[in-house]
Amino acid sequence: MENTINYKEGRVLLDFHGAWCGPCRAMEPMIEQFAEETADHVKLIKVDVDAQEGAEVASEFGIRSIPCFIYLEDGEQIAKGIGTKTLEQLKEMCGL
Repeated sequence: MENTINYKEGRVLLDFHGAWCGPCRAMEPMIEQFAEETADHVKLIKVDVDAQEGAEVASEFGIRSIPCFIYLEDGEQIAKGIGTKTLEQLKEMCGL
């Protein structure tokens, strides 16, 4: 099965999360704010680690803990953050 999560073009922040993850749920409003404020600069892709496709991407990046954020430029990993982050920390991770 081919992965349809397209993170290989442009500036992308992958948000690895799970519905059962308390810290992930707590960050949801801030993640939505990040997406709104940075839409012209960074594409946010939410990756559910419990879905088949999300699990494949998580495995590809060696994700062992969530929440986890990976910033990529044209498919190349630039930064990685594990655990809860502030809006400012996510922006900094993405060079904003």
